[in-house]
Amino acid sequence: MLSVNSKEEALSKMAAGASHSAVCKISFPWKQLSSSKAKDISQMIRVGTNPIQVNLVGNDLADEGTEIVAESLEENDKVDELNISCNRISVKGATALSKFVRTSRTIRELSLFGNKIRDGGAIAIATSLRYNTSLQVLNLSCNHISCEGAIALAKGIYAHRSLVRVDLSGNSIGDEGASALATACTLLDDLTLSRNHVGDLGAMAFASVLSREGCRLQHLRLAGNDVGPTGARALSLSLKCNKTLLTLDLRFSELLYSTAREGFLEVMHGNTTLTSCQLVQSMSHRLQSELNYFANLNKAGRQIARSRVDLLVLVLGRVNDDPTLMYGLLSESPHVWAARK
Repeated sequence: MLSVNSKEEALSKMAAGASHSAVCKISFPWKQLSSSKAKDISQMIRVGTNPIQVNLVGNDLADEGTEIVAESLEENDKVDELNISCNRISVKGATALSKFVRTSRTIRELSLFGNKIRDGGAIAIATSLRYNTSLQVLNLSCNHISCEGAIALAKGIYAHRSLVRVDLSGNSIGDEGASALATACTLLDDLTLSRNHVGDLGAMAFASVLSREGCRLQHLRLAGNDVGPTGARALSLSLKCNKTLLTLDLRFSELLYSTAREGFLEVMHGNTTLTSCQLVQSMSHRLQSELNYFANLNKAGRQIARSRVDLLVLVLGRVNDDPTLMYGLLSESPHVWAARK
C-alpha cells in the first residue's frame, strides 16, 4: 500500500514495479499544486484500483483544475475520501464535482471547506445527493451559502438518507435555512451550523424536531449565532423528552447574557443522555461548571442508574444518595456498569 506525496515519488515507484492497485493515498496539501498540475493528479487517480484517499487541501486548483480532477474521478470511481478544501473553487468547480458525486458509488467523505461555491454550488451538490447512496460526511463550511442553498441541501439530505455528518458552519443560512435543515436533521447524527446568523426562530425549529420521537440527531452545534432567551428556552424544554442528543453547543451567542440559560441547568437534573452542554466559553464559569458536572454524570453511566432499578438500588445503597459520591462511584468503578448497553 502506497502513499503518494509527489509526482516524482509516484513515477519512481511505478518504475520500480510497484502495483498501482497498492496506492491508497494521494496527498498534496498546501500550495503544491496549481490548475496546471491537475493533470498529474488525474493520471494518478485514473490508474488506481483500490479505494483511495485524496487530500488536496490548500492548493490553487480553482475551477479549471477542479474540472480536470472531477473528470478523472468520474472515469475511475475508486476515491472514498476527497478533501479539496481551500482551492478557490466557485460554482463552476462545484458543479463539476457534483457530477462525480451523482454517479459515484464509493465516495464516503467530501470536504469543500473554505471555497466560494455559494448557493449555485450548494444547489448542484444538493441535487447530486438525490442520486448518490454512499456519501456519509459532507463539509461545506465557509462557502458563502445563504438560505437558498441551505434549503436545497435540506431537500437533498432528506432524499439521500445516508448522510451521517454535515458541516455548514461559517455561512449565512439564517433562520429560514436553519428551519429547513432542522427537518432534515432527523436523518443525521451530527450537524454543525455555527456562525450562521441563526436566531430564535431557527432554534425553535430545532427544538420542535428534537422533541419528536424518532429524531436520531446526536450532535448539534449552534455556536456563534444569535439565539436569544426565547430560542434557548425552547431548546432547553426539548431536552426534557429528547433521549438521543449527546452534544449541544450554544457558545458565543446572546444566551451568554440571558437568564434563560439557567433553564438548561434545571433540565440537566433530569436529562440522562446529554454528555456535553456548552453555553459559556469559560469552563470555570459557575453555570458551565455545574452543567459539566451533570454531563460527566451521564458519561459515567447515570442513564443506567435511572433506567435499571436493580443498579439504582445498588448505587443509592453505597453512596447514601450523595450526588458527589455517586459521580465518584460511576466514574471510578466501571465494573458496576458491566451490563450497560
